[in-house]
Amino acid sequence: MTSATYYPDQRQMLPLTLIRRERMLPDGAGNAHLETSIGARVGLRDILVKGAYPAPVHLLDGMELLRLRRASDLTDLLSVVAGDRVEAGQVVARKGRRKVQSPVAGMVTLIEHGRILIEEDPAMVEVTAGVNGQVLEVDPTRGVVVETYGALLQGVWGNGKRALGSLRFEPNAGLDGAGDALGIGYRGAIIVTKRRLKAAGIALMESQGVAGLIAPGMESGLLETALLAPGPILLLEGFGTARLNPSLLQFLADLEGKQATLDAAVPSLTAPHRPEVIVNVPLPAIDRPAPPSVQLALQAGMPVRVMRSDGSSISGQILALPEDPQVLENGLRVLCAQVELITGERMPIPLANIEVFGR
Repeated sequence: MTSATYYPDQRQMLPLTLIRRERMLPDGAGNAHLETSIGARVGLRDILVKGAYPAPVHLLDGMELLRLRRASDLTDLLSVVAGDRVEAGQVVARKGRRKVQSPVAGMVTLIEHGRILIEEDPAMVEVTAGVNGQVLEVDPTRGVVVETYGALLQGVWGNGKRALGSLRFEPNAGLDGAGDALGIGYRGAIIVTKRRLKAAGIALMESQGVAGLIAPGMESGLLETALLAPGPILLLEGFGTARLNPSLLQFLADLEGKQATLDAAVPSLTAPHRPEVIVNVPLPAIDRPAPPSVQLALQAGMPVRVMRSDGSSISGQILALPEDPQVLENGLRVLCAQVELITGERMPIPLANIEVFGR
């Protein structure tokens, strides 16, 4: 391999592109019921597929709880039969002061050998489109694929949640000291902060009704807090103290006020795409935009993102791709690209430290 044939990591930052995304039931959910069909137009909040998680079954030992000698003695003490619906706390059998209560809302599925089986009500799942687009493919057992077009920005970490809202930048004073003074104008919004995210900012999601947060980074000690947050959190740089890359800042500034879908996905085998924010934008009257190219080799003139040792990044442009390894200040000899940073500085950058924005 040489630098001329190197395919760097890619985090897309595209003002207009064709986007195809799966909208499937989460792992573990079944009983899919599609609410749409191939070719149908869908809106941001349209429900595309419904399903349910398998319902837990609870075993109540009537003989033990009522201190019975024979299983057949339970029959005359029951207040329900198989097929009856019960509520949490409802008495299903009684003997004097002793009673058997259902621990959950659900259905009595079986009464046998002195035991009562109650199937808990299943947890229902609804999958929404999250974008304005068209249904491209259908999987009757899981969901659909939706095609749309818009602006696309991908990050490095998400907490596994998704929300819709208008993009808004934080107040000038930042999120940390905003508290109740954040204002009703931010309710339901996806807030972009230029600073690293702190616990006070995460707390605003619940206290002020903020739909989601986009930040350059946060300390790793806040990981559990972020995972438990009521809405999505997207980190654009990663864990640490990095501030927002100027190129990312300008990209988001151009989209402020627009309706966005913040999908803070956790990449997996079933959902391989990165955490991202998608903004539907008007389609030009010219040609339909092309989908992003997922195989981009480094080329001279290509704009890139350079990853720094502190986890932050800086934008630059490829000047040249030397074929031979270069010697760095630390003495390592590695394949590099000659890059001009936005600061005007020119230096060799190891290929492993370079990301492309996509096209």
